[in-house]
Formats: sequence, C-alpha cells, structure tokens
Amino acid sequence: MVDRLKAALPLLSGSEQALIQALFFEELSEGEVGLRLGITQRVVNKRKAKILAKLRK
Repeated sequence: MVDRLKAALPLLSGSEQALIQALFFEELSEGEVGLRLGITQRVVNKRKAKILAKLRK
C-alpha cells in the first residue's frame, strides 16, 4: 500500500501530500500531525479519510 501511496502523491495538493507524508511515511499519529498543523486530531482524521477516498477514485 505504501508503494501505491508514493505513486499517487503527485495527484494531491501540497497540503494533502504533507498530511499523507506525515501519517504514512513519518509514521506520526493523527494527534501529532494535528499539533504540527495547529488543528485537532478529529480534523486530521476527516482530512485523511477524504484524501484516501479521493485516491481510491
């Protein structure tokens, strides 16, 4: 799955790429990503779900 994510990263915006990079490649938790971006863990989770749905299409 990680290889597929790497191949799909160019399809995403810069902010989407940063979020996926932090979660899947830097292996940060949603809470840690939220702290880094100044948003809540819940917002990170929603954005992640939206991005992954976008990639599935």
